[in-house]
Amino acid sequence: MLGSAAVTRNAAGKSFVRYDTIEIGDHILQKVTTAQSLEDFMSRGLGHPVTLYLAGKNIVGVKLPGGKIYYWSRSMATLVFVLLMGLGFGAAIYGGIASVTNGMAPLIALLVYWGLLYLMFGSEIQHILKVQPVLKRLGGIPLKS
Repeated sequence: MLGSAAVTRNAAGKSFVRYDTIEIGDHILQKVTTAQSLEDFMSRGLGHPVTLYLAGKNIVGVKLPGGKIYYWSRSMATLVFVLLMGLGFGAAIYGGIASVTNGMAPLIALLVYWGLLYLMFGSEIQHILKVQPVLKRLGGIPLKS
């Protein structure tokens, strides 16, 4: 059973669905998100045994009764954007830290930089580098958000 959901679009025109609840047998998932394109295939599987692939609070893939796997594919452009944006943050952090520390400024700035990137974009980075390759190896069909 798919509970109530809200569709949202981000500034890049990507569509997402956030479910308050999803019931699968005796299991209840709460506050989960997926790409709207993947949600279409989840709806197709209602009333049949399906497998949902989760990464944190995101539904990243669905396996339908016929064995086909569909997965939420994020673009490598997202990763490139995150890294380029992070370089600006890194330079700003380095400038601030260099004024208060001596020789440790580059190391501290690098650690702060990677920590901030992980806090802000950790789920996207893991999705692109870890989740997508696994679902692709399983023969999954990629869907954009």
